[in-house]
Amino acid sequence: MMNTLNRLGQVLIFLPTIFCFSYLLRPLLMIILIPGGLCLLAILGGQEVRKPLYAMLKTSLWPMSNQKRKLSIKAVNDKND
Repeated sequence: MMNTLNRLGQVLIFLPTIFCFSYLLRPLLMIILIPGGLCLLAILGGQEVRKPLYAMLKTSLWPMSNQKRKLSIKAVNDKND
């Protein structure tokens, strides 16, 4: 009987924990850590990293046609060369 209650207690603690980490915390951490990592890269990388990063963010935040996107990325790369 005690073994069954012990096992039931383990399951009742383990399943909500897995649900919480999988479906709640992981997306929240991705929302925070990915942009934070990109900002840190822009700060540490200097000017040669910032311009392509800004171009990438601009094209991903404000979608446009593929041709315009390729031209804007090419223009940034040409300025860096």
